[in-house]
Order: sequence, then structure tokens, then C-alpha cells
Amino acid sequence: MGSKLSPRLAQYVMDHLVKICVSKLPFSVPFLKKFVDDIIMSVPKEQTQTTLNYFNSYSENLQFTLEVEDPEHSVPFLDTKAQREDNIIKLKWYRKETHSNKMIHYNSNHSMNMKINVIKQMKKRMSRICHESHVKEGIRKLFTIFEENGYPCGMLNKLLFSSHETEDQRPEIVDTPEQTHYASYPNINGLTNKLKNIFKQDNIKIAVYNQKTVGKLYTKLKDPIPTKLKSNVVYELKCEDCENKYIGQTSQWLKSRLALHKSDITKHHERCALATHAYNLDHKINFEDVNVLQIERNYQKRLVLEMVEINKQTNVMNKKTDTNKLSSIYRYLLEKSKENLIFYDGPVSE
Repeated sequence: MGSKLSPRLAQYVMDHLVKICVSKLPFSVPFLKKFVDDIIMSVPKEQTQTTLNYFNSYSENLQFTLEVEDPEHSVPFLDTKAQREDNIIKLKWYRKETHSNKMIHYNSNHSMNMKINVIKQMKKRMSRICHESHVKEGIRKLFTIFEENGYPCGMLNKLLFSSHETEDQRPEIVDTPEQTHYASYPNINGLTNKLKNIFKQDNIKIAVYNQKTVGKLYTKLKDPIPTKLKSNVVYELKCEDCENKYIGQTSQWLKSRLALHKSDITKHHERCALATHAYNLDHKINFEDVNVLQIERNYQKRLVLEMVEINKQTNVMNKKTDTNKLSSIYRYLLEKSKENLIFYDGPVSE
């Protein structure tokens, strides 16, 4: 969980599992559909338990549960219910009884365009999934759900039951000689829409985002990563015998990089400025009080952050060559920031 590789590994494992288990079944499978770890398949009624046993025998760490047809000859699969009618399988939109049916509330601090698009896209998605005989039933469910989330009936009637809109309708692409520019602004009631209307004249499209996100509403439940187990960091080490500091960067665990520093002081004191300082002056480095200054996964950006942090410090044991690649503009701004000067880039009044 949490690894970028996990979904792909799960996909490969499930593909191999289905291939092996289906080949062992003593009958042919008319159809089988899979989405990650959810499988819907057609098997003889008397072979349901046998099928489950074959799938659970693949690995003791992968155990499946079985759900069979109800009296209406239907079985849920993801957000649909596959119903068998006259030897034809028809899909209809399905919500579990435990589903909260929470949508973007009509009174929430979202743009009106976003709320309208939620209604339209939910209708389009449901219409494409369901069999045509179950579309009207799904639209009525959508109407009830959005009504519970505060949407006015007039808006819902217009967007859900209007017949003049076609599902496959696409906006016509018009060639415009002027280049379209894009920008993003926070959603502020009474202000953002006015700005969007003003910028339309200049061929600028505004993307709106919300300042209050789910991540800001809830506290982080995960335990913080210990400092020495962090990676892709710019770090700071202090000397216990003087006021000098060392700024470095590493992509590996910080504790591994500190171990290399300790080894360099003992064996290869010419390898880096930290080892040279500690060896030549017989100074002791405080490896326990390491400070993480920045976290950045991109190597080039991390190098720039390292050079910026070196320039910000006054007493550093780093070599000056560490900052040779830093832009002169950045170096100038850093020097001015040390002087606490106020920058003003507007016109000078006479």
C-alpha cells in the first residue's frame, strides 16, 4: 500500500491467478470480466463452490468470497447490477445500501460550473453504463440523490430530464488565431466569476480551485517519518567545536548518508568538505542533531535547493565551488534578502 508499483503488481498477480484457476475448471466459462480484484463470471449453479475452492487454492494469502444471483437473477458488480433477462445480461446503475450518496452539496463553496458539470457527468456515466431499459430508473435515482444534497428541483429537471441534449454531442472546435492563455484563481464568492468575465475579452481562461480541501479539514493520521529515515532531502550538520555548518543533499536514507560521512572522516578525509574540516581541525560533527531543510524528489531541483541553502548561510564549511552553477540572478536576490531590502518592481513615480 502506498507504493506506485502496487497497482501494477496487483494487476499482474490477478491476471495470472485468473489464467491458472480458469484453466483448472472442469467446464468452459461463457464470460468473465475483471476489475482489479473484483470478478464476475458465469458458471453452472452446481459448480459455484468448486469454482470458489479453485480460486482460493491459488494462495492462502488471497482468499475470495462468493456472491450468487438473487431471486431476481441479478448480482452486483462494482457500481452496477448485472441482471439476466431472457438470456440477455443487462446492466443497471447500482448503489449499495451502505453508500452515503454524498455529492458536492449545492451550498458548498464550489463554482456553479463545477456543480452543473457533476450533474451532467453523472448522468452521462450512468447512461453509458446502463442498458437502455434501465436508464430512466437510474436518472430518477440521480434526481433523488442530488435533491438530498440540496440541489433545486428546477435545475435537476432541466439537466437530467431535458430531451434536447444528446449524449454524444461534442463542442465544435473553432480555430482561433489568438493563443489561449490559462491561469488559476481561488474560488471566492462574488469575485472569481467577475474576474473570469473580465479575462474572457483577453482570451484568458481561468481554472478555479478551492482553498479548503479535504486534506486541510482532517489531521494526518500517519505516524511522522523519523528524520534519519527520510530521503530526497537537503540537510544541515553542525560542528560542535565551531559555528560552521555543512549543507548537503542525498536521495538515500539520511542515516545512510551520515554513515558515509563518518566513514569519510576516518578513511577518506579529502572526499568532501565536511570530512576535510573534521579531520584537519580535529573537530567533532554533531551527527545526532541533523536538520532537514528541504524535501525534493527531483534531483536537479534538489541541487538548486542545496545551492540556495548554502548561499543563505554565513558560516559554512562547504566549498565555494558547490554554488558555481547557481544563477547569478538567484545569487543577487539571496544577497539582497540578507540585507532585508524591500523590492518594488512597479513604475517609479516622479
